[in-house]
Amino acid sequence: MFIRLSDNAYPISEQQIRAANPSTTFPVPFKPTSAYAPVLKSPLPEYNPQTQWVREAQPVLLGQNWIQQWQVVNYTPEELAALPQPSVPYEVTMRQARLALLEAGLLSEIEPAINALPSPQKEQALIEWEYSSTVQRQNGFVSSLASALNLSGAQLDALFIAAAQK
Repeated sequence: MFIRLSDNAYPISEQQIRAANPSTTFPVPFKPTSAYAPVLKSPLPEYNPQTQWVREAQPVLLGQNWIQQWQVVNYTPEELAALPQPSVPYEVTMRQARLALLEAGLLSEIEPAINALPSPQKEQALIEWEYSSTVQRQNGFVSSLASALNLSGAQLDALFIAAAQK
């Protein structure tokens, strides 16, 4: 992309420059007339795609180079409400589950919660926790642990959604 130096119009494409200068022969590779300057690309800034979006801003002249700029914009409450909500996954891997529990500060509470369960539920939960490769949202083991940790259904759903992103 290019910027037109006379009025800082941006973005200007190669095709727009050629159309605005029909009698000009341009070199290969393309180099615009002196009325335009190339804009150097810059990486997107870090942002939270669940609450923010990124838009391109007016380039900035740094030294001899025009540099692409970005602006992080927060979604309005109305825009947030209109965003599609992530669905609760049916199943996640135990690795994903453990990472989500760790991030939520709950990982260290799992084993005491399992040990507090009555037999044979305790032994079944230990086997599930130690040897399963996946965990299903509707599993009775998950419901037992959620109750022991005082997690609501919505909090449990949020944990599964977070785990699926790990």
